[in-house]
This record gives sequence, C-alpha cells and structure tokens, in this order.
Amino acid sequence: MKKLWLQLILLLLVSALYAILRYVNFGPIPAAQIPLNVGNKVTAVAAAGALVLLAYAHYRRQDEAGQYWLKAAGTLVLIHVLISLSILTPGNYKRFFIPESGRYNPIGQWFVLMGILATVAWWKWLRPQELLQPGWGKVLVAALVGVHVTVMDSAGWFTPEKWFGGMPPISLWGAIFALAAVGLFWPRRTGP
Repeated sequence: MKKLWLQLILLLLVSALYAILRYVNFGPIPAAQIPLNVGNKVTAVAAAGALVLLAYAHYRRQDEAGQYWLKAAGTLVLIHVLISLSILTPGNYKRFFIPESGRYNPIGQWFVLMGILATVAWWKWLRPQELLQPGWGKVLVAALVGVHVTVMDSAGWFTPEKWFGGMPPISLWGAIFALAAVGLFWPRRTGP
C-alpha cells in the first residue's frame, strides 16, 4: 500500500508541476488563480491518470491496487466536479458561453452534458465489489471521460504552435489517458 500511496503523490506532483508550468509560467493564468483554476486542471488530469492506473489494475486483476486507485480516482473526480461547478462562469470559460446572454453555447452544453454523464456512469459502473469483473460499463466510463475532454478542447490539440511553452493541453493528456483506460477495461476473451 505504501508504494501505491507514493505513486499517488507522484501523480499529483507531476500533474501540479505540469499545470503550473503550462498555464501560469508559460500561459495566461495569473499565479493568484492557482488554487481553483489551476487546481481544477491538476485534479482533472490526475483523475484521468488515476483512471488509467485503475484500468491497469483491472487488466492485471490486482484487486488491492484496483481498490486503491478506485478510491483515489473517485476522490479526484469529486474534487474536480466540485471545483468545476464553482468556477464554470463566462469569466473563466468564455468559449462555452454566448456573450450576449451568458448562456451555454452548443460546445458548452455538450461539454457539461458529457461531464455529467461521465460522472454518473463513474458512480454506476465503477463499484468496489465489481472492480475485477469484465463489463462494458467500465469501457463506457472511460469513453465518456474521453468525449468530455475532446468536446472541451480538441481544437487546441492541432495547433502546437499555440501550446503554452510547447506543452500539450491537459485535455489532450486526459483524452490519451481515457483512450488507454478504454483499451485496458475492454473485456477480454478468456477461452479458445
């Protein structure tokens, strides 16, 4: 268990360092916004990283590691959702809102909907007692996480000249992690 705890600390430190370098040091977010705006990015990418580690434990049929990563990832998702709800405003996320009305534009609506569906699917299909059982629900969770981050920012993935400090957006890392989790959760045949 100590090794898993250290892996979680390393995941959080790497996520925090990456987010601070990309968005504060090289990007437009002021250091005063680290607790929530940057913290939200940290918890999002760390949750996606923990999802991959959870999927890897599932793939390897490692119940203890799987239970640990299920709790860690679930906690990070909860923190991410709560921070997101507190900062999802036109002032922080202009690209999701119609300027004249302050309502969600189509991209904002799909982004929020996919986040809600991913969260609901998470709590429905990632259960401790069923962690090592095969099932399409786990694949659906990872796929919905991938769609959530793809809707959010995929346009920025294809313009590396605009990447702050040459560092890929956290949403791209989230999509890569979600795709890896889909592959690891994919049900395998166990016979001839």
